[in-house]
Amino acid sequence: MESIPYLALVSALAALALASYFFSTVKAAPAGNDRMVFLMTEIQKGAKAFLRQEYTWVSFFVIAMVILLAIIIAPLASVSYIIGAILSASAGYIGMTVATMANARTTEAAKEGPAKALPVAYRGGAVMGFS
Repeated sequence: MESIPYLALVSALAALALASYFFSTVKAAPAGNDRMVFLMTEIQKGAKAFLRQEYTWVSFFVIAMVILLAIIIAPLASVSYIIGAILSASAGYIGMTVATMANARTTEAAKEGPAKALPVAYRGGAVMGFS
């Protein structure tokens, strides 16, 4: 039982290493022609604007929960909640960025067939899960 926290830490680090590897393989894939890169960039801008708006609204809820946790349970619980909220938001941002990056690259890889496109698409989506 004493090893469970270490197992969780090792698992988290392994997941981050795998996400990092998947990110690098997606980023290394060709992004396609200028039109595809333009569309990818525009979609990324829209996704980032959406996340900025979403995180603005979610921050009100997070602040309210932090105050309630600090008063009702313990101040340390509110610190844990803040850390979890920040890490969750970071995972969402990373996942959205890589997913939009993978779209054009998957389309470019699909020109050579589904066998080339599937690994790019899978790894692009897996980054969110592992981050």
